[in-house]
Amino acid sequence: MKKMEYKNRYGETHSFTPDSEGNLLWEGNFTFSRIGLNDDKSYNFVDPSGGPFISVDSKWDGRVVKEIKPVENGFKLVF
Repeated sequence: MKKMEYKNRYGETHSFTPDSEGNLLWEGNFTFSRIGLNDDKSYNFVDPSGGPFISVDSKWDGRVVKEIKPVENGFKLVF
């Protein structure tokens, strides 16, 4: 898998970079984002202004997101 870029409706680019475990590092502008948390404080969804909306159990690049983890420069999508 190679790095992918997504241009949202405001023209901002979000990048999705694969890691050695087959997951994706999601980087972009998260300044004005909605974030859903479960009772255990795990992430349920991330919705940056302009998109993309990504939730646990949604499909991304043909795979199902099992977990969303915050990291220093964005989020890690775990498959």
